[in-house]
Amino acid sequence: MQAMKFSFFLHFCFTVSMIMCSLLALSHRLRCTHWQLIVVFLCFFFLACARLQADQVELKDGRILEGKFAQISGVAIDPIAQVRSSDTAGTPILMCDDELTRTMVSQRNVQRVEPGAVGIGMERIPIPQKIAENGRRLASVGVILETTPFDNFGRRIFSVGSAAGRIDMVQGITMITPLWTSIEGLATEKSLILDMRLATSSIPRDVLRRVIDQNIDRTNPDHRLRVVRLYLQSDRYEDAKSELDEVLSDFPDLADLAVERRSLSQLAAKTIIDEILLRSSSGQDRMAMSMLENFPSDDIDGEVLEIVREKRDEYRNRRDEGRDLVAAISARAAELEDEDQRQSVLEMSGEIARELSFSSLDRLESFKQLGLKEDLSADRATALAVSGWLLGSDNASDNLIIALSSLRVRHMLCEYMTSVDKPSRASLLARLREEETFDAATVALLASNMKPPQPLPPQKDRGLYEIMVQGIQGDPPVRCLVQLPPEYDPLRKYPTVVTLHAAWSTPLNQIEWWAGMPGNDGFRLGQASRRGYIVVAPFWGQEHQTSYEYSAREHAAVLGSLREANRHFSIDSDRVFLSGHSMGGDAAWDVALSHPDLWAGLVGIVPTSARYVNHYWKNAHRLPMYLVGGELDSDRLVRNAMDLDRYFQKGFDATYVEYLGRGHEHFSDDIHRIFDWMGRKTRSFFPKFSRSCFDATMGQFFLVDRNVAGTRSHNRTSSPVASVFRRTATGDQCQNHPGELDIGSMRSGKSDGLAFA
Repeated sequence: MQAMKFSFFLHFCFTVSMIMCSLLALSHRLRCTHWQLIVVFLCFFFLACARLQADQVELKDGRILEGKFAQISGVAIDPIAQVRSSDTAGTPILMCDDELTRTMVSQRNVQRVEPGAVGIGMERIPIPQKIAENGRRLASVGVILETTPFDNFGRRIFSVGSAAGRIDMVQGITMITPLWTSIEGLATEKSLILDMRLATSSIPRDVLRRVIDQNIDRTNPDHRLRVVRLYLQSDRYEDAKSELDEVLSDFPDLADLAVERRSLSQLAAKTIIDEILLRSSSGQDRMAMSMLENFPSDDIDGEVLEIVREKRDEYRNRRDEGRDLVAAISARAAELEDEDQRQSVLEMSGEIARELSFSSLDRLESFKQLGLKEDLSADRATALAVSGWLLGSDNASDNLIIALSSLRVRHMLCEYMTSVDKPSRASLLARLREEETFDAATVALLASNMKPPQPLPPQKDRGLYEIMVQGIQGDPPVRCLVQLPPEYDPLRKYPTVVTLHAAWSTPLNQIEWWAGMPGNDGFRLGQASRRGYIVVAPFWGQEHQTSYEYSAREHAAVLGSLREANRHFSIDSDRVFLSGHSMGGDAAWDVALSHPDLWAGLVGIVPTSARYVNHYWKNAHRLPMYLVGGELDSDRLVRNAMDLDRYFQKGFDATYVEYLGRGHEHFSDDIHRIFDWMGRKTRSFFPKFSRSCFDATMGQFFLVDRNVAGTRSHNRTSSPVASVFRRTATGDQCQNHPGELDIGSMRSGKSDGLAFA
């Protein structure tokens, strides 16, 4: 928060300085008095101050919404008409309009409100175009067929599909702001009226630069400084600095602004530091170290350089510490008298040396604190190292017999999970039961700290793999693409996105949407790669399939892909998000509500609710949802309104984002907001609930409830609200009322019907 305030303060000071310099240059040209100049400056000053008081709403998950707010009774209600009525009774939905999107959340999820002026001080650069004023207004925008690149004048041809066939329209950029860019239909022989908003961050910087240069007077210092302010407010600090350097070169009278270049350097440096911290938290330590080693030092404050130095030294110290700990483990192992124990610990020491990383170094913390003491015996010291590596430092034991038993259990668990025949599994299970550490708690800890049981499949491309998922009922196997982030470490748990393609896209397109296109080094450059997410994209639909069929086959393809991916890749099961585009969004919505215990959240891009989604909407109570749509996407919002209104009225953790003037498309310009949202969510795993069972003395209970909306059997021919629950429990969990069970939260490390049958 302090960094944000400092950055905002630099923005403000720099803006005021540029305004002063612009006015000084203007006063020389117009020969106005200093008093007149002061009056003009004060006007600009108060406008800039007003920008600091923009409307803000903080949500309970920490997100900040900024814009114009309205309370509405339903998502399909005209917000303008409702605001004019001034009737806020029965308005459970808070809508935020930032001129790019309308974001809707439940009023119950609002944490804090800060009212004030809105949007004052935002730089707006108009682009003159011959806008269509007479013609047919597009009431809906269908699937995008083709979009040509913008030319130097900000024009392009936009082609969409409609019931009447292909529609081609000429569009032009008419306004550029730091947040959004307006693209409108231009006058032609068959003019079409459409005002579409794109996120300015989604427009390539070279395109933005060319369009702006064509529409400003580069001999006018005020025009040039407006461009600097635009880049500054867009957080494009390097672009702002480059533009300012050109301004200072072309206009020597503005030399006073040279001191403000240093402020831009500070902002750019803080952006690099934020990127370093992001890469570090995402497990990309080699990249973070490289960025630290090559951190620019020109025009950078000593305080910032000190932060860089401390972070660089921290990496170096931890690297040296890891090497020293590995050497110490080998040395203490050599002191063991028992030959078998010594050999086992030395083998484990070799494994630690091969697989130790910054992410797994903390496993040796107990050995670091206690095992290096000379008065601690070798067997107790090495036990701390072995058990800490296997179970985590907090669960380390100084009993070497126990530690080596855990090691044997881990080996047999790996064999068991990769074995396919029953005799082998039965033999392994018998051997496991002979081990002292074969209990639910230890097995859960081993499973959470071990590598995935199956090896990585052959690599198709840098970080891209393909796995096969067994189909059901004689269906052929399902292919599935998996993209790993840079510097993937199987001993680290990664958040994961399972993404379902649309009828007009492929699993590879979904990988590209989330993880970006490959760079020169082969690694993808998108947000999933940058933030350390695994992306799983199954071929869940059949060839030429155009709509979601609500079938068991499709469910099995999605769930089987997640299960198989867990066997090969290190996935954080508490941070798995299900997503989909168009018909893939329809499927994601249905599957997520069918199995809400599997997901940290649902991300739906232009989805449609229907059939089962309407019946078990209550399952969204603990399932965070982030849905994106277009204002002109036919009647999709009306079709989704019933379920969305339910979510908002009940205070569910749901967000609906509607892009102004947009239709049925991929909405890649929302990806930053989506990742910000996902970064705040984790799975609500096994919340406490009560159900009736037939006999309080039963060790297990079964419940079939055909009156509970929100549950469904896997057999689609049976009742859509029938389900069978199975959980393990003991009779003493029934309290107060015979036959009633209270099942508490069950997480990894706790028993939940663990069995090797």
